[in-house]
Amino acid sequence: VLPKVSKIQEEVNGAVIHKSEGKHFFFSYADTLHNAFSLYDFTDTRYVFKPDEFQKALNDTLKKQQNILIDIQKNQIFIDKKTTNDPLKTLAAIKKNDSLQRNRYFIQWSDQVLYGQYLALRSRFYNNGVATEKIEYIYSTKEQP
Repeated sequence: VLPKVSKIQEEVNGAVIHKSEGKHFFFSYADTLHNAFSLYDFTDTRYVFKPDEFQKALNDTLKKQQNILIDIQKNQIFIDKKTTNDPLKTLAAIKKNDSLQRNRYFIQWSDQVLYGQYLALRSRFYNNGVATEKIEYIYSTKEQP
């Protein structure tokens, strides 16, 4: 889905007829488990599908500070290469105990993650104040980093 979303973003942003200040793109998500509805603003999010492009973004910020890498796979989530069952709790613990004061969160997604999973996690991060970087890497499991 995200390659198509990315293409639509590019087309709308490139179309002069659709240009208007203050335009936003949102994903909507209905959380039936918690009886809640969420919106995730992805207006400035850039999806990349090439490992070298994502690595360049990481390297550019590494010069300035350390990053926390969140790797989301279909059935597992890794934060700084360690598996976690509760990413929000893990991120809170890292933030509390991190002597490096890392506060830039980069997300990379396996192409095996289902769209509903994507929306559920983005919504949880967004609604719990986890401000991730506006570049997300979608990788093929055939070329897993």
